[in-house]
Amino acid sequence: MATISKDIIDRVRETTDIVDIISEYVDLKQKGPNLFGLCPFHNEKTPSFNVNPSKRIFKCFGCGEGGDVIQFKMKIENKNFPTVVKELAEHMGIVWDVAEQGQIAQMLKLHNLAGSFFKRQLEQHSIALDYFSSRGLTDEVIS
Repeated sequence: MATISKDIIDRVRETTDIVDIISEYVDLKQKGPNLFGLCPFHNEKTPSFNVNPSKRIFKCFGCGEGGDVIQFKMKIENKNFPTVVKELAEHMGIVWDVAEQGQIAQMLKLHNLAGSFFKRQLEQHSIALDYFSSRGLTDEVIS
């Protein structure tokens, strides 16, 4: 598995909604600024599992488990750190793989080249420009 940069890990922590992720496993109820529910890591009858959305952390005051969204997913799904970060990054639309970032950059470059080519073609052929104008397209849209 490719190395995941600290920047990507930080972006995953900052952009992933911890409440959305934990809500998939725990029925949370709002109490003031925090949310509470029954801890998924131990048996309990009174909710001691606390989620603080503003700090992006969770803490169970019964068993002591706590951490951020990555640590929650690692514990609840029994997965390792790189796997969880990769899954959350993909869920959030964050490109984490350096090779994939390079491929996206190449595709954007090709897209820009194609756009420039077709713009030149339009500028050189008045028939196409006249056709687009007759269809009600403005110069701004055409170019």
